[in-house]
Amino acid sequence: MYKDAPVKVASPHVSYSDDAIEAQYVYQTTEVAVDADGGLVATPVEEKYTFRTERTVPKVGVMIAGLGGNNGTTVAAR
Repeated sequence: MYKDAPVKVASPHVSYSDDAIEAQYVYQTTEVAVDADGGLVATPVEEKYTFRTERTVPKVGVMIAGLGGNNGTTVAAR
């Protein structure tokens, strides 16, 4: 029933188009520095990122020889 159903995220930070899925993300961290008096100063920092994922999946194949040992052939598939 749900095997082939698409998954969507209900968020104001995610947008869908026919070509791609775009998500807005804010990375929050803190920078700590030493001031002139030798004290510590903590400053919150935010970096905004946009992640874009193409909706079409390209076809890629990789052959890895000798993955399981040196006397035979190993086949790994997804």
